[in-house]
Amino acid sequence: MPFILSIGEKAQNIVDSYNQRQICTLEAIEELKKLYNEKENLNNEQKKLNMSNDIYTIYYVLNEFGVQDAENKAKKIEDFFSTSLLAR
Repeated sequence: MPFILSIGEKAQNIVDSYNQRQICTLEAIEELKKLYNEKENLNNEQKKLNMSNDIYTIYYVLNEFGVQDAENKAKKIEDFFSTSLLAR
């Protein structure tokens, strides 16, 4: 199982838990609300950092692993790929 589940996979897990009667309706709704808020927070952070989806994903993973200065490292990766692709 991957260490990062997509929002869609997390939502599907909540629905599956509800359908299998592992959680009640109220719990499912609360979990889906939390998931929605998480997605909104991530979108807002990405906009604030002014990063593409790909670079934000790299930033997010670096940050989750506790890499210091993850923002600048992600931007350096972006610069590397930009200049490498332009050099071709």
